[in-house]
Amino acid sequence: MRIFQFTRKRYLLLATLGILLPTVFLAGLSVQLQREMFGFQSRILNEYARFSVDYAVSEVQDLIRAREREVHMHYRMAALLQAFDAGPELRRIQDTYPMIDHAFLMRPDRTVVFADEPDEGSGSGVVRQATAVPTIDPTMGSLLNLAREHAEDVLLRVLDGETYAHLLGSSDSHFFRAEDFGSPWHMTAFGLFGANGETYGVAGFFLKLPFVREKFLASVLEEAIEAAEGRFSPGFGRDLTFVVHDHRDELVYVHRRPGESFTPKTADYLSEAELWDVLPGWSVRLVYNNPKGPRYQRNIWLSNTLLLLLMGTTAVLGILLSMRFMLRQMELSNLKSHFVSNITHELKTPLAAIRLYTETLQQRRVRDRDQEKKFLGIINKESVRLTHLINNILDFSRIEQGRKRYTYVKTSVGEVVREVVDAYGFQLRNKGFDLRTEIATDVPPVWVDRDALSQAVLNLVDNGVKYSRERKEIEIRVAHENGASGGRSRQNGTGFVRISVRDRGMGIPPAEQKKVFEAFYRIEKGLEHDVKGSGLGLAVVKHVVEAHGGDIEVDSRPGVGSRFSIRLPVREHPPESPALT
Repeated sequence: MRIFQFTRKRYLLLATLGILLPTVFLAGLSVQLQREMFGFQSRILNEYARFSVDYAVSEVQDLIRAREREVHMHYRMAALLQAFDAGPELRRIQDTYPMIDHAFLMRPDRTVVFADEPDEGSGSGVVRQATAVPTIDPTMGSLLNLAREHAEDVLLRVLDGETYAHLLGSSDSHFFRAEDFGSPWHMTAFGLFGANGETYGVAGFFLKLPFVREKFLASVLEEAIEAAEGRFSPGFGRDLTFVVHDHRDELVYVHRRPGESFTPKTADYLSEAELWDVLPGWSVRLVYNNPKGPRYQRNIWLSNTLLLLLMGTTAVLGILLSMRFMLRQMELSNLKSHFVSNITHELKTPLAAIRLYTETLQQRRVRDRDQEKKFLGIINKESVRLTHLINNILDFSRIEQGRKRYTYVKTSVGEVVREVVDAYGFQLRNKGFDLRTEIATDVPPVWVDRDALSQAVLNLVDNGVKYSRERKEIEIRVAHENGASGGRSRQNGTGFVRISVRDRGMGIPPAEQKKVFEAFYRIEKGLEHDVKGSGLGLAVVKHVVEAHGGDIEVDSRPGVGSRFSIRLPVREHPPESPALT
Protein backbone atom coordinates (compact mmCIF):
# COMPACT_ATOMS: atom_id res chain seq x y z
CA MET A 1 0.00 0.00 0.00
CA ARG A 2 3.01 2.30 0.27
CA ILE A 3 2.90 2.83 -3.51
CA PHE A 4 -0.20 4.96 -3.02
CA GLN A 5 1.47 7.31 -0.58
CA PHE A 6 1.77 10.82 -2.05
CA THR A 7 5.26 12.02 -1.30
CA ARG A 8 6.43 15.49 -2.38
CA LYS A 9 8.43 13.95 -5.26
CA ARG A 10 5.49 11.94 -6.58
CA TYR A 11 3.17 14.90 -6.20
CA LEU A 12 5.58 17.04 -8.28
CA LEU A 13 5.84 14.26 -10.91
CA LEU A 14 2.07 13.94 -11.19
CA ALA A 15 1.71 17.70 -11.42
CA THR A 16 4.33 17.85 -14.19
CA LEU A 17 2.67 15.03 -16.16
CA GLY A 18 -0.68 16.67 -15.62
CA ILE A 19 0.68 19.79 -17.28
CA LEU A 20 2.86 18.31 -20.06
CA LEU A 21 0.45 15.66 -21.37
CA PRO A 22 -2.39 18.13 -21.98
CA THR A 23 0.17 20.53 -23.46
CA VAL A 24 1.32 17.97 -26.05
CA PHE A 25 -2.27 17.12 -26.89
CA LEU A 26 -3.20 20.76 -27.22
CA ALA A 27 -0.12 21.39 -29.40
CA GLY A 28 -1.23 18.78 -31.94
CA LEU A 29 -4.78 20.06 -31.79
CA SER A 30 -3.51 23.60 -32.25
CA VAL A 31 -1.72 22.70 -35.51
CA GLN A 32 -4.91 21.25 -36.95
CA LEU A 33 -7.00 24.15 -35.77
CA GLN A 34 -4.53 26.61 -37.27
CA ARG A 35 -4.95 25.09 -40.71
CA GLU A 36 -8.71 25.36 -40.48
CA MET A 37 -8.52 28.82 -38.93
CA PHE A 38 -6.22 30.24 -41.60
CA GLY A 39 -8.38 28.78 -44.33
CA PHE A 40 -11.48 30.28 -42.78
CA GLN A 41 -9.74 33.63 -42.24
CA SER A 42 -8.61 33.71 -45.86
CA ARG A 43 -12.17 33.21 -47.04
CA ILE A 44 -13.49 35.85 -44.68
CA LEU A 45 -10.74 38.28 -45.71
CA ASN A 46 -11.49 37.76 -49.39
CA GLU A 47 -15.19 38.38 -48.80
CA TYR A 48 -14.42 41.46 -46.73
CA ALA A 49 -12.02 42.79 -49.38
CA ARG A 50 -14.58 42.25 -52.14
CA PHE A 51 -17.29 43.98 -50.12
CA SER A 52 -14.99 46.88 -49.21
CA VAL A 53 -13.86 47.76 -52.72
CA ASP A 54 -17.36 47.34 -54.13
CA TYR A 55 -18.71 49.62 -51.44
CA ALA A 56 -15.94 52.20 -51.96
CA VAL A 57 -16.51 52.21 -55.73
CA SER A 58 -20.25 52.60 -55.21
CA GLU A 59 -19.75 55.50 -52.79
CA VAL A 60 -17.26 57.27 -55.06
CA GLN A 61 -19.49 56.91 -58.09
CA ASP A 62 -22.55 58.06 -56.15
CA LEU A 63 -20.71 61.14 -54.88
CA ILE A 64 -19.41 62.03 -58.35
CA ARG A 65 -22.89 61.50 -59.77
CA ALA A 66 -24.31 63.76 -57.07
CA ARG A 67 -21.86 66.53 -58.07
CA GLU A 68 -22.80 66.03 -61.71
CA ARG A 69 -26.50 66.33 -60.89
CA GLU A 70 -25.68 69.50 -58.96
CA VAL A 71 -24.17 70.96 -62.16
CA HIS A 72 -27.25 69.76 -64.07
CA MET A 73 -29.52 71.66 -61.66
CA HIS A 74 -27.37 74.75 -62.15
CA TYR A 75 -27.99 74.52 -65.88
CA ARG A 76 -31.73 74.11 -65.38
CA MET A 77 -32.03 77.00 -62.92
CA ALA A 78 -30.05 79.27 -65.24
CA ALA A 79 -32.39 78.34 -68.13
CA LEU A 80 -35.58 78.77 -66.07
CA LEU A 81 -34.76 82.09 -64.42
CA GLN A 82 -33.79 83.98 -67.56
CA ALA A 83 -33.08 83.61 -71.23
CA PHE A 84 -30.15 81.23 -71.54
CA ASP A 85 -27.25 83.12 -73.14
CA ALA A 86 -25.07 80.13 -73.91
CA GLY A 87 -21.62 81.72 -73.97
CA PRO A 88 -21.62 83.60 -70.63
CA GLU A 89 -23.65 80.92 -68.81
CA LEU A 90 -21.39 78.11 -69.94
CA ARG A 91 -18.35 80.09 -68.87
CA ARG A 92 -19.95 80.92 -65.48
CA ILE A 93 -20.87 77.27 -64.87
CA GLN A 94 -17.43 76.06 -65.86
CA ASP A 95 -15.77 78.60 -63.57
CA THR A 96 -18.09 77.63 -60.68
CA TYR A 97 -17.34 73.91 -60.89
CA PRO A 98 -13.62 73.23 -61.43
CA MET A 99 -14.29 69.51 -61.85
CA ILE A 100 -15.95 70.01 -65.26
CA ASP A 101 -14.47 70.93 -68.65
CA HIS A 102 -15.87 71.82 -72.07
CA ALA A 103 -19.34 72.85 -70.94
CA PHE A 104 -21.42 72.74 -74.12
CA LEU A 105 -24.83 73.33 -75.63
CA MET A 106 -25.89 71.54 -78.84
CA ARG A 107 -28.72 73.56 -80.31
CA PRO A 108 -31.60 72.04 -82.28
CA ASP A 109 -29.85 73.12 -85.51
CA ARG A 110 -26.94 70.87 -84.46
CA THR A 111 -24.55 73.75 -83.85
CA VAL A 112 -22.37 73.32 -80.77
CA VAL A 113 -21.46 76.14 -78.38
CA PHE A 114 -18.46 75.77 -76.05
CA ALA A 115 -17.44 78.12 -73.28
CA ASP A 116 -13.83 78.39 -74.32
CA GLU A 117 -13.80 81.34 -76.78
CA PRO A 118 -15.95 84.40 -77.65
CA ASP A 119 -19.05 83.64 -79.76
CA GLU A 120 -18.78 85.29 -83.17
CA GLY A 121 -22.53 85.98 -83.17
CA SER A 122 -23.31 86.89 -79.56
CA GLY A 123 -19.97 88.00 -78.26
CA SER A 124 -19.16 84.91 -76.24
CA GLY A 125 -18.80 81.18 -76.64
CA VAL A 126 -17.50 79.28 -79.65
CA VAL A 127 -20.04 77.97 -82.17
CA ARG A 128 -19.30 75.00 -84.38
CA GLN A 129 -21.44 73.50 -87.08
CA ALA A 130 -21.79 69.83 -86.31
CA THR A 131 -22.34 68.53 -89.82
CA ALA A 132 -19.64 65.92 -90.10
CA VAL A 133 -17.38 63.94 -87.88
CA PRO A 134 -13.89 65.48 -88.01
CA THR A 135 -10.80 63.37 -88.16
CA ILE A 136 -8.77 63.59 -84.97
CA ASP A 137 -5.01 63.69 -85.32
CA PRO A 138 -3.37 62.86 -81.96
CA THR A 139 -0.35 65.01 -82.88
CA MET A 140 -2.24 68.15 -83.92
CA GLY A 141 -2.08 71.64 -82.37
CA SER A 142 -1.91 72.51 -78.75
CA LEU A 143 -3.29 70.37 -75.96
CA LEU A 144 -6.20 72.81 -75.61
CA ASN A 145 -7.19 72.55 -79.26
CA LEU A 146 -6.71 68.81 -79.19
CA ALA A 147 -9.00 68.54 -76.15
CA ARG A 148 -11.62 70.75 -77.82
CA GLU A 149 -11.47 68.82 -81.05
CA HIS A 150 -11.66 65.61 -79.06
CA ALA A 151 -14.73 66.87 -77.17
CA GLU A 152 -16.38 67.93 -80.43
CA ASP A 153 -15.62 64.57 -81.96
CA VAL A 154 -17.19 62.79 -78.97
CA LEU A 155 -20.33 64.96 -79.23
CA LEU A 156 -20.73 64.22 -82.94
CA ARG A 157 -20.27 60.51 -82.44
CA VAL A 158 -22.39 60.11 -79.31
CA LEU A 159 -25.20 62.64 -79.79
CA ASP A 160 -26.54 61.37 -83.09
CA GLY A 161 -30.08 62.15 -84.15
CA GLU A 162 -31.73 59.32 -82.21
CA THR A 163 -29.76 59.96 -79.00
CA TYR A 164 -30.35 63.72 -79.34
CA ALA A 165 -34.12 63.21 -79.61
CA HIS A 166 -34.10 60.83 -76.64
CA LEU A 167 -32.29 63.36 -74.45
CA LEU A 168 -34.77 66.10 -75.37
CA GLY A 169 -37.60 63.81 -74.34
CA SER A 170 -36.09 63.01 -70.93
CA SER A 171 -35.61 65.21 -67.87
CA ASP A 172 -32.81 63.10 -66.38
CA SER A 173 -29.07 63.30 -66.79
CA HIS A 174 -27.44 60.73 -69.05
CA PHE A 175 -23.85 59.63 -68.68
CA PHE A 176 -21.51 58.52 -71.45
CA ARG A 177 -17.98 57.19 -71.02
CA ALA A 178 -15.40 55.52 -73.25
CA GLU A 179 -11.70 55.64 -74.11
CA ASP A 180 -10.05 57.24 -77.15
CA PHE A 181 -6.35 57.11 -78.01
CA GLY A 182 -5.62 55.45 -74.67
CA SER A 183 -7.33 58.20 -72.65
CA PRO A 184 -10.74 57.80 -70.98
CA TRP A 185 -13.44 60.44 -71.07
CA HIS A 186 -16.69 60.93 -69.18
CA MET A 187 -19.54 63.11 -70.47
CA THR A 188 -22.87 64.12 -68.92
CA ALA A 189 -25.69 65.33 -71.19
CA PHE A 190 -29.34 66.34 -70.72
CA GLY A 191 -32.12 68.29 -72.37
CA LEU A 192 -32.28 72.03 -71.56
CA PHE A 193 -35.57 73.96 -71.63
CA GLY A 194 -36.65 77.48 -70.76
CA ALA A 195 -39.37 78.66 -68.39
CA ASN A 196 -41.92 78.91 -71.21
CA GLY A 197 -41.09 75.51 -72.59
CA GLU A 198 -38.74 76.71 -75.32
CA THR A 199 -36.08 74.19 -76.26
CA TYR A 200 -32.45 75.33 -76.00
CA GLY A 201 -31.10 71.95 -77.03
CA VAL A 202 -28.90 69.34 -75.36
CA ALA A 203 -26.46 70.71 -72.78
CA GLY A 204 -23.75 69.03 -70.73
CA PHE A 205 -20.11 68.88 -69.81
CA PHE A 206 -17.06 66.64 -69.60
CA LEU A 207 -15.28 65.70 -66.40
CA LYS A 208 -11.88 67.39 -66.15
CA LEU A 209 -9.92 64.19 -65.52
CA PRO A 210 -6.62 65.84 -64.43
CA PHE A 211 -8.53 67.74 -61.73
CA VAL A 212 -10.42 64.60 -60.70
CA ARG A 213 -7.17 62.70 -60.50
CA GLU A 214 -5.10 65.27 -58.59
CA LYS A 215 -7.65 66.94 -56.30
CA PHE A 216 -11.19 65.73 -56.48
CA LEU A 217 -10.81 61.95 -56.24
CA ALA A 218 -8.85 62.06 -52.99
CA SER A 219 -11.45 64.23 -51.23
CA VAL A 220 -14.35 62.17 -52.59
CA LEU A 221 -12.78 58.86 -51.54
CA GLU A 222 -11.85 60.29 -48.11
CA GLU A 223 -15.46 61.43 -47.72
CA ALA A 224 -16.71 58.00 -48.75
CA ILE A 225 -14.37 56.23 -46.29
CA GLU A 226 -15.31 58.59 -43.47
CA ALA A 227 -19.03 58.08 -44.15
CA ALA A 228 -18.57 54.29 -44.18
CA GLU A 229 -16.24 54.06 -41.16
CA GLY A 230 -18.67 51.81 -39.30
CA ARG A 231 -18.85 49.38 -42.22
CA PHE A 232 -15.10 48.81 -42.32
CA SER A 233 -12.95 47.14 -39.68
CA PRO A 234 -12.08 49.27 -36.61
CA GLY A 235 -8.40 49.28 -37.57
CA PHE A 236 -8.99 50.20 -41.20
CA GLY A 237 -6.09 52.21 -42.58
CA ARG A 238 -3.57 50.54 -40.26
CA ASP A 239 -3.49 47.01 -41.71
CA LEU A 240 -5.55 47.41 -44.89
CA THR A 241 -6.09 50.46 -47.03
CA PHE A 242 -7.43 51.68 -50.38
CA VAL A 243 -5.37 52.64 -53.43
CA VAL A 244 -6.59 53.91 -56.82
CA HIS A 245 -4.91 53.20 -60.17
CA ASP A 246 -5.71 55.00 -63.40
CA HIS A 247 -6.17 53.52 -66.86
CA ARG A 248 -2.37 53.30 -67.28
CA ASP A 249 -2.10 51.37 -64.00
CA GLU A 250 -0.34 54.30 -62.37
CA LEU A 251 -0.89 54.92 -58.66
CA VAL A 252 -3.22 57.90 -58.27
CA TYR A 253 -4.30 57.83 -54.61
CA VAL A 254 -3.40 56.13 -51.30
CA HIS A 255 -5.57 56.36 -48.19
CA ARG A 256 -3.29 56.99 -45.23
CA ARG A 257 -3.92 57.33 -41.52
CA PRO A 258 -2.68 60.51 -39.81
CA GLY A 259 1.07 60.40 -39.24
CA GLU A 260 1.77 57.67 -41.82
CA SER A 261 3.84 58.48 -44.88
CA PHE A 262 4.96 55.19 -46.46
CA THR A 263 3.43 53.85 -49.66
CA PRO A 264 2.11 50.28 -49.49
CA LYS A 265 3.11 47.67 -52.02
CA THR A 266 0.22 47.64 -54.46
CA ALA A 267 1.32 44.54 -56.37
CA ASP A 268 -0.21 42.24 -53.74
CA TYR A 269 -3.79 43.45 -53.61
CA LEU A 270 -6.64 41.54 -52.01
CA SER A 271 -9.46 42.71 -54.22
CA GLU A 272 -10.15 45.16 -57.05
CA ALA A 273 -13.17 46.92 -58.53
CA GLU A 274 -13.34 49.24 -61.53
CA LEU A 275 -14.82 52.75 -61.47
CA TRP A 276 -16.68 51.69 -64.59
CA ASP A 277 -19.55 54.11 -64.20
CA VAL A 278 -17.49 57.31 -64.11
CA LEU A 279 -13.84 56.59 -65.01
CA PRO A 280 -13.40 53.58 -67.30
CA GLY A 281 -10.12 51.79 -66.77
CA TRP A 282 -9.63 53.27 -63.29
CA SER A 283 -9.75 50.82 -60.39
CA VAL A 284 -9.96 50.81 -56.59
CA ARG A 285 -7.89 48.15 -54.84
CA LEU A 286 -7.69 46.95 -51.25
CA VAL A 287 -4.07 46.31 -50.27
CA TYR A 288 -2.01 45.61 -47.16
CA ASN A 289 -0.97 48.90 -45.59
CA ASN A 290 1.67 47.10 -43.57
CA PRO A 291 4.56 45.76 -45.71
CA LYS A 292 4.55 42.63 -43.55
CA GLY A 293 0.92 41.94 -44.35
CA PRO A 294 1.42 39.38 -47.15
CA ARG A 295 3.87 37.48 -44.92
CA TYR A 296 1.54 37.53 -41.96
CA GLN A 297 0.45 33.90 -42.13
CA ARG A 298 4.00 32.61 -42.56
CA ASN A 299 5.13 34.66 -39.57
CA ILE A 300 2.25 33.41 -37.48
CA TRP A 301 3.25 29.81 -38.12
CA LEU A 302 6.77 30.51 -36.89
CA SER A 303 5.45 32.39 -33.89
CA ASN A 304 3.10 29.57 -32.99
CA THR A 305 5.95 27.06 -33.08
CA LEU A 306 7.91 29.13 -30.61
CA LEU A 307 4.83 29.61 -28.48
CA LEU A 308 4.26 25.86 -28.33
CA LEU A 309 7.83 25.35 -27.11
CA LEU A 310 7.22 27.90 -24.38
CA MET A 311 3.78 26.59 -23.49
CA GLY A 312 5.00 24.04 -20.97
CA THR A 313 7.13 26.59 -19.11
CA THR A 314 4.30 29.08 -19.18
CA ALA A 315 1.87 26.52 -17.84
CA VAL A 316 4.19 25.67 -14.92
CA LEU A 317 4.70 29.32 -14.13
CA GLY A 318 0.98 29.84 -14.42
CA ILE A 319 0.33 27.14 -11.83
CA LEU A 320 2.85 28.67 -9.45
CA LEU A 321 1.46 32.16 -9.93
CA SER A 322 -2.07 30.83 -9.49
CA MET A 323 -1.13 29.19 -6.21
CA ARG A 324 0.51 32.41 -5.04
CA PHE A 325 -2.55 34.36 -6.14
CA MET A 326 -4.85 31.98 -4.31
CA LEU A 327 -2.82 32.35 -1.11
CA ARG A 328 -2.91 36.11 -1.51
CA GLN A 329 -6.65 36.04 -2.12
CA MET A 330 -7.14 33.95 1.00
CA GLU A 331 -5.13 36.50 2.96
CA LEU A 332 -7.15 39.36 1.49
CA SER A 333 -10.36 37.50 2.20
CA ASN A 334 -9.30 37.13 5.81
CA LEU A 335 -8.43 40.83 6.03
CA LYS A 336 -11.73 41.83 4.46
CA SER A 337 -13.58 39.55 6.83
CA HIS A 338 -11.93 41.28 9.78
CA PHE A 339 -12.62 44.66 8.19
CA VAL A 340 -16.33 43.90 7.74
CA SER A 341 -16.57 42.62 11.31
CA ASN A 342 -14.80 45.65 12.75
CA ILE A 343 -16.55 48.23 10.61
CA THR A 344 -19.94 46.71 11.41
CA HIS A 345 -19.24 47.10 15.09
CA GLU A 346 -17.88 50.61 14.56
CA LEU A 347 -21.02 51.67 12.69
CA LYS A 348 -23.49 49.90 14.96
CA THR A 349 -22.15 51.37 18.20
CA PRO A 350 -22.60 55.10 17.40
CA LEU A 351 -25.84 54.47 15.51
CA ALA A 352 -27.28 52.53 18.44
CA ALA A 353 -26.28 55.28 20.87
CA ILE A 354 -27.70 58.01 18.62
CA ARG A 355 -30.95 56.12 18.23
CA LEU A 356 -31.23 55.37 21.98
CA TYR A 357 -30.69 58.91 23.15
CA THR A 358 -32.79 60.37 20.34
CA GLU A 359 -35.75 58.17 21.29
CA THR A 360 -35.25 59.14 24.94
CA LEU A 361 -35.41 62.82 24.04
CA GLN A 362 -38.40 62.34 21.73
CA GLN A 363 -40.35 60.56 24.44
CA ARG A 364 -39.41 63.31 26.94
CA ARG A 365 -38.00 60.90 29.48
CA VAL A 366 -35.35 63.31 30.69
CA ARG A 367 -35.39 64.67 34.24
CA ASP A 368 -33.96 68.13 33.67
CA ARG A 369 -32.10 70.39 31.27
CA ASP A 370 -28.71 69.13 32.42
CA GLN A 371 -29.58 65.58 31.48
CA GLU A 372 -30.96 66.77 28.14
CA LYS A 373 -27.69 68.61 27.43
CA LYS A 374 -25.78 65.49 28.38
CA PHE A 375 -27.78 63.34 25.95
CA LEU A 376 -27.35 65.91 23.18
CA GLY A 377 -23.62 65.95 23.84
CA ILE A 378 -23.50 62.17 23.53
CA ILE A 379 -25.45 62.31 20.25
CA ASN A 380 -23.07 64.96 18.93
CA LYS A 381 -20.03 62.95 20.04
CA GLU A 382 -21.28 59.77 18.35
CA SER A 383 -22.16 61.72 15.19
CA VAL A 384 -18.63 63.10 15.03
CA ARG A 385 -17.25 59.62 15.59
CA LEU A 386 -19.44 58.24 12.81
CA THR A 387 -18.47 61.08 10.45
CA HIS A 388 -14.80 60.48 11.16
CA LEU A 389 -15.13 56.78 10.38
CA ILE A 390 -17.05 57.38 7.14
CA ASN A 391 -14.53 60.03 6.04
CA ASN A 392 -11.72 57.51 6.47
CA ILE A 393 -13.56 54.95 4.37
CA LEU A 394 -14.40 57.47 1.64
CA ASP A 395 -10.85 58.85 1.57
CA PHE A 396 -9.39 55.36 1.27
CA SER A 397 -11.86 54.53 -1.53
CA ARG A 398 -10.80 57.63 -3.48
CA ILE A 399 -7.14 56.80 -2.90
CA GLU A 400 -7.60 53.22 -4.14
CA GLN A 401 -9.42 54.45 -7.27
CA GLY A 402 -6.89 57.22 -7.94
CA ARG A 403 -9.55 59.91 -7.55
CA LYS A 404 -8.21 61.62 -4.45
CA ARG A 405 -7.39 65.26 -5.21
CA TYR A 406 -5.65 67.78 -3.00
CA THR A 407 -6.00 71.57 -2.95
CA TYR A 408 -2.81 73.11 -1.60
CA VAL A 409 -2.69 76.49 0.12
CA LYS A 410 0.19 78.05 1.99
CA THR A 411 -0.90 78.07 5.60
CA SER A 412 0.23 77.65 9.18
CA VAL A 413 0.40 74.05 10.32
CA GLY A 414 -0.01 75.21 13.89
CA GLU A 415 -3.32 76.81 12.97
CA VAL A 416 -4.55 73.54 11.44
CA VAL A 417 -3.57 71.60 14.57
CA ARG A 418 -5.32 74.18 16.80
CA GLU A 419 -8.52 73.75 14.80
CA VAL A 420 -8.40 69.99 15.35
CA VAL A 421 -7.78 70.43 19.08
CA ASP A 422 -10.58 73.00 19.39
CA ALA A 423 -13.04 70.74 17.57
CA TYR A 424 -12.29 67.49 19.38
CA GLY A 425 -10.53 68.51 22.59
CA PHE A 426 -13.73 68.73 24.60
CA GLN A 427 -14.70 65.14 23.73
CA LEU A 428 -11.24 63.86 24.64
CA ARG A 429 -11.28 65.58 27.99
CA ASN A 430 -14.76 64.17 28.68
CA LYS A 431 -13.20 60.74 28.17
CA GLY A 432 -10.65 61.56 30.83
CA PHE A 433 -7.70 62.35 28.57
CA ASP A 434 -5.11 64.94 29.36
CA LEU A 435 -4.60 66.71 26.01
CA ARG A 436 -1.50 68.87 25.79
CA THR A 437 -0.53 70.99 22.80
CA GLU A 438 2.82 72.66 22.17
CA ILE A 439 3.17 74.75 19.00
CA ALA A 440 6.43 76.57 18.35
CA THR A 441 6.29 80.24 17.36
CA ASP A 442 8.92 79.99 14.59
CA VAL A 443 7.01 77.48 12.44
CA PRO A 444 6.97 78.77 8.82
CA PRO A 445 3.90 78.33 6.61
CA VAL A 446 3.90 75.34 4.26
CA TRP A 447 1.84 74.20 1.30
CA VAL A 448 -0.86 71.83 2.58
CA ASP A 449 -4.39 70.70 1.95
CA ARG A 450 -6.02 71.88 5.17
CA ASP A 451 -8.85 69.32 5.21
CA ALA A 452 -6.58 66.39 4.40
CA LEU A 453 -3.99 67.40 6.99
CA SER A 454 -6.72 67.89 9.61
CA GLN A 455 -8.02 64.40 8.86
CA ALA A 456 -4.48 62.95 9.17
CA VAL A 457 -3.85 64.62 12.55
CA LEU A 458 -7.27 63.53 13.80
CA ASN A 459 -6.54 59.93 12.73
CA LEU A 460 -3.31 59.95 14.76
CA VAL A 461 -5.10 61.39 17.81
CA ASP A 462 -7.92 58.87 17.47
CA ASN A 463 -5.37 56.07 17.16
CA GLY A 464 -3.73 57.18 20.42
CA VAL A 465 -7.11 57.33 22.17
CA LYS A 466 -8.07 53.81 21.09
CA TYR A 467 -4.88 52.17 22.32
CA SER A 468 -4.41 54.05 25.58
CA ARG A 469 -4.87 52.15 28.84
CA GLU A 470 -4.84 53.60 32.32
CA ARG A 471 -2.50 56.48 31.47
CA LYS A 472 -4.66 58.68 29.27
CA GLU A 473 -2.31 61.29 27.91
CA ILE A 474 -2.13 62.74 24.40
CA GLU A 475 0.61 65.19 23.49
CA ILE A 476 0.71 67.13 20.21
CA ARG A 477 3.76 69.13 19.19
CA VAL A 478 4.48 71.28 16.14
CA ALA A 479 8.05 72.42 15.52
CA HIS A 480 10.32 73.70 12.77
CA GLU A 481 13.54 71.78 12.22
CA ASN A 482 16.34 73.17 10.05
CA GLY A 483 18.67 71.08 7.95
CA ALA A 484 17.96 67.59 6.64
CA SER A 485 18.31 64.35 8.47
CA GLY A 486 17.43 62.04 5.63
CA GLY A 487 14.09 60.93 4.32
CA ARG A 488 12.11 62.16 1.36
CA SER A 489 11.27 65.48 2.99
CA ARG A 490 14.81 66.86 2.63
CA GLN A 491 14.56 70.27 0.94
CA ASN A 492 18.16 71.55 0.38
CA GLY A 493 18.52 73.15 3.81
CA THR A 494 15.09 74.80 4.04
CA GLY A 495 14.06 72.26 6.65
CA PHE A 496 10.67 70.83 7.44
CA VAL A 497 7.78 71.14 9.87
CA ARG A 498 7.32 68.23 12.27
CA ILE A 499 3.95 67.29 13.77
CA SER A 500 4.27 64.76 16.61
CA VAL A 501 1.37 62.95 18.27
CA ARG A 502 2.39 60.97 21.36
CA ASP A 503 0.35 58.66 23.58
CA ARG A 504 1.10 56.57 26.66
CA GLY A 505 -0.73 53.50 25.45
CA MET A 506 0.18 49.89 24.88
CA GLY A 507 2.77 50.55 22.15
CA ILE A 508 3.61 48.62 18.99
CA PRO A 509 6.06 45.70 18.74
CA PRO A 510 9.10 46.50 16.49
CA ALA A 511 8.14 43.78 13.98
CA GLU A 512 4.72 45.36 13.49
CA GLN A 513 5.72 49.00 13.16
CA LYS A 514 6.10 49.02 9.35
CA LYS A 515 2.92 47.01 8.80
CA VAL A 516 0.58 49.32 10.71
CA PHE A 517 0.49 51.69 7.70
CA GLU A 518 -0.97 48.97 5.43
CA ALA A 519 -4.67 49.06 4.67
CA PHE A 520 -6.86 46.79 6.86
CA TYR A 521 -3.85 45.69 8.91
CA ARG A 522 -4.45 45.49 12.66
CA ILE A 523 -2.43 43.89 15.44
CA GLU A 524 -4.62 41.00 16.50
CA LYS A 525 -3.47 39.89 19.91
CA GLY A 526 -4.12 40.62 23.55
CA LEU A 527 -6.12 43.73 24.30
CA GLU A 528 -6.30 44.70 20.61
CA HIS A 529 -9.25 42.34 20.19
CA ASP A 530 -11.28 44.77 22.29
CA VAL A 531 -10.26 47.77 20.17
CA LYS A 532 -12.46 48.05 17.14
CA GLY A 533 -11.62 50.03 14.03
CA SER A 534 -11.53 49.94 10.27
CA GLY A 535 -7.77 49.49 9.91
CA LEU A 536 -7.68 52.39 7.42
CA GLY A 537 -6.72 55.38 9.55
CA LEU A 538 -2.93 55.07 9.34
CA ALA A 539 -3.07 54.05 5.66
CA VAL A 540 -4.94 57.29 4.90
CA VAL A 541 -2.41 59.28 6.95
CA LYS A 542 0.51 57.77 5.04
CA HIS A 543 -1.04 58.63 1.66
CA VAL A 544 -1.86 62.20 2.71
CA VAL A 545 1.67 62.82 4.00
CA GLU A 546 3.32 61.36 0.89
CA ALA A 547 1.03 63.43 -1.34
CA HIS A 548 2.47 66.50 0.46
CA GLY A 549 6.02 65.35 -0.28
CA GLY A 550 6.67 64.39 3.32
CA ASP A 551 7.02 61.21 5.32
CA ILE A 552 5.78 59.68 8.54
CA GLU A 553 7.70 57.87 11.26
CA VAL A 554 6.70 55.83 14.27
CA ASP A 555 8.69 55.43 17.47
CA SER A 556 7.06 52.97 19.84
CA ARG A 557 7.83 50.59 22.67
CA PRO A 558 5.35 48.05 24.01
CA GLY A 559 3.92 49.14 27.35
CA VAL A 560 5.39 52.65 27.06
CA GLY A 561 3.49 54.29 24.23
CA SER A 562 3.86 55.47 20.65
CA ARG A 563 4.89 58.67 18.93
CA PHE A 564 3.90 59.28 15.30
CA SER A 565 5.79 62.10 13.55
CA ILE A 566 4.69 63.77 10.32
CA ARG A 567 7.40 65.73 8.50
CA LEU A 568 6.29 68.25 5.86
CA PRO A 569 8.89 70.03 3.70
CA VAL A 570 9.10 73.81 3.58
CA ARG A 571 9.12 74.72 -0.09
CA GLU A 572 8.47 77.65 -2.38
CA HIS A 573 5.97 75.94 -4.66
CA PRO A 574 3.15 73.51 -3.91
CA PRO A 575 3.64 69.82 -4.63
CA GLU A 576 1.98 68.33 -7.67
CA SER A 577 -1.44 66.88 -6.92
CA PRO A 578 -1.74 63.16 -7.78
CA ALA A 579 -3.21 62.75 -11.27
CA LEU A 580 -6.67 61.25 -11.72
CA THR A 581 -6.84 57.77 -13.28
